Amino acid sequence: MESIGRQEAVSLLEKPMTDDLDNPSFFKDAEEVSFEDFLDMVENKLATMEKNENETNEDYLNMVKGERKLFLEKIKDEKKKNAAEIMFDAQGYVNQLNFGLEKGELPIKLKGSELQKDVANFLFKNNNQEEVKELWRIYDKFFKLGGKKAIESGEGMKSAILSMVGLKKILTKNYIADVIFTEPNIDVFYSIDVIAMANVENDKERKSMLFQIKSLNGEKITDVIWENFDSEDLSWNTKFGEKENNFKKGCKKYFNSNADIFSKIDKSNISAIFARLPIKSEGKSSIDMMGEPHEELEKYIVSKIDDENPNLAKRNKR
Repeated sequence: MESIGRQEAVSLLEKPMTDDLDNPSFFKDAEEVSFEDFLDMVENKLATMEKNENETNEDYLNMVKGERKLFLEKIKDEKKKNAAEIMFDAQGYVNQLNFGLEKGELPIKLKGSELQKDVANFLFKNNNQEEVKELWRIYDKFFKLGGKKAIESGEGMKSAILSMVGLKKILTKNYIADVIFTEPNIDVFYSIDVIAMANVENDKERKSMLFQIKSLNGEKITDVIWENFDSEDLSWNTKFGEKENNFKKGCKKYFNSNADIFSKIDKSNISAIFARLPIKSEGKSSIDMMGEPHEELEKYIVSKIDDENPNLAKRNKR
């Protein structure tokens, strides 16, 4: 099928978003254009969704939420749908900042987590460097439009995203395990970013690792902070900082609320790991913009996991 060009794509941008949601040809064209042109289409459509003078902040955000749902339902290509989710969520997050919400407030924490998970999933599934580069360009553009406060938030989330993707790539490459990025509510309410479950038939022998991942500026690639907490001792401890203790508290609540799963697993096989991973060190990227970890960082983390979990099944290296 012949794809439409950039000029034709741009010509589709003249009508309001709500008109396009009722126009099947818009979505047919959206499926046919290149990935880069699709991002341009979504970006321009988002630009038409301005807040009216008589519209409250809450009404505007609810309107955008409804438009997002309708738009995504009609995009069939999963990669493009994922990219559109990221763009809607980036704009939504910046809007919330500009409306005066603070980073610690629940709505913006959930929106920020949603954005991080969407970008993380896109990076993990996509090996096309040009498409990833283009997505980061759009991501940066949205945050720059929000001013200094938004730029700082965007850069912080970018580091967190790369840390999560780097860890998941290390785990899936080296171990026989199911590894997932958690849903935003799990991240926000339980402080858990990544969950890894070993693929074994015997539940009691199943290894489970719950992670909260943070980034840091390390002097060396192996400047990793790695705290493995005993699942039977998740009480508050002044030896650790507030983030570590909140993670322990969240894991305890998560274990209790999912007792039907974790009660079947031997407690010695459950780990709660708080990790800070370097993004840049020694003038090199410890985790690059594709989410690929540096070989030294991968070796270091694998050695930590192997020491703590000697029975965890490894993948055969070719």
